[in-house]
Amino acid sequence: MARMFFVLMFAALVATGGAVAPVSARPAVDGIHQTGDADERPRPDTPGNGAAIAEFQRSITHSASMAVVWPTSVACLNSGYAVENKYLRVFDLPAFGIGDYYTVSSIDLGIQDSYPAGATQPIYVNLYTLDGPLLYENMTKIGAARADVGYMMDSVINIPVTGVAPRGAKLVVEIDSPNREDQGNSFWIGANEFGQTGKSYVAAPACSLPEPTDLAAVGFPNVSFVLRVNGDERDPLAIERLCASYYTGAVSVQHPVNGCPATALPMTMPQAVKFCVNTYTGALTWSARGTCAGYGMRQHILPDHGQLGVCWNSWSGGLRAARSALTCSAAEIYGYIPADR
Repeated sequence: MARMFFVLMFAALVATGGAVAPVSARPAVDGIHQTGDADERPRPDTPGNGAAIAEFQRSITHSASMAVVWPTSVACLNSGYAVENKYLRVFDLPAFGIGDYYTVSSIDLGIQDSYPAGATQPIYVNLYTLDGPLLYENMTKIGAARADVGYMMDSVINIPVTGVAPRGAKLVVEIDSPNREDQGNSFWIGANEFGQTGKSYVAAPACSLPEPTDLAAVGFPNVSFVLRVNGDERDPLAIERLCASYYTGAVSVQHPVNGCPATALPMTMPQAVKFCVNTYTGALTWSARGTCAGYGMRQHILPDHGQLGVCWNSWSGGLRAARSALTCSAAEIYGYIPADR
C-alpha cells in the first residue's frame, strides 16, 4: 500500500493551450514538501475572486484575513492525490461576545484549488457543539449541508447551512472533503499565513490523524484556514407567550394584537409547565393536571426537560412539536419554547 503523507500543496497547475493537465499528470509526493515558486501556477487576476460574500447580521471568524494565498493549503495525500481530509475550527461563542442562542445561516469558505473530475465534486459542512476536549465523541451535530463545488482557484464561496447553538456553547465547524481518488477529484481548502485567533485543525485517518489535530502539531504552525461563520445572535423563534384552550388544552401563539381567544388561558414563560406531546402527529397540548392520557402521548416539562422544538403555523398560530426544523411544513416556522427565559 502506498505511504500516506501530510503535506503542503505540492502539485503545480500545468496548462497547455488553455487546458488543465489531467490529474494523472501530477507528480507523486514522497515526503513533506514546501511548494515551489508561485509563478509555476497561473494566477487569477484578483485573489479571493469567488462568489460575492453576503452580509449577515453576526459573523465570526478566527481568520486575520479572508484572502486565499497559494500555495499555503495543507492536505493528507496518497501518491499526489488528496484523500479524505476534515478541516475544523472551534468558536467559543461567549468569547465572541455572543450571549444568546446563535443561529448559523451559512459559512464563507476559502478554496485554494478544486479539481473535480466532472463538473463538480461534493464537500460537506457539519456543525457541532462541543462539550469537553476536541474529540468526535464530545461533539453533537446540530446542522449539516452539502455543497457541489466546481473547478476554481483562490476563491471564497458562501455555503448555506443552518444550526442553532445554545447559550454558552462552543461551536465546531467541520469541512469534510471525502476521498475521491477513484474519481480523480482533488480539493484543497483555502488558507493563508496572515495569522489567526484560534487554531486550525485537521483530521485525516489515512495520515494516522483520526481525531482533530492542531496543524502546529504536525509541522504547520503558520497555516490559517480561511473560514467565516454567518448567523444571527437572536433566537430563531423564542415563543414565550402562548394560549392554551380551556376545553381542549390545545396550545397556540398569542395574536400580536388580540392576544389569546376568550376561551384560552394566557401562558407566559418561564414557569413550570407540563405539555403533552403526541409522538406520532406532533399535536401539542397543555396538561393542567400534570397527566398526559391517550395513546402515544408523552409528557414534556419545562424547564426540567429543556426547550421544546415546535412548528408554528403562520396562519392559525397553532403549535405542534417538531423533532427538527425539517419537520415543519411550508406554512410553518420552526421555533422553540425556551426553558431558561
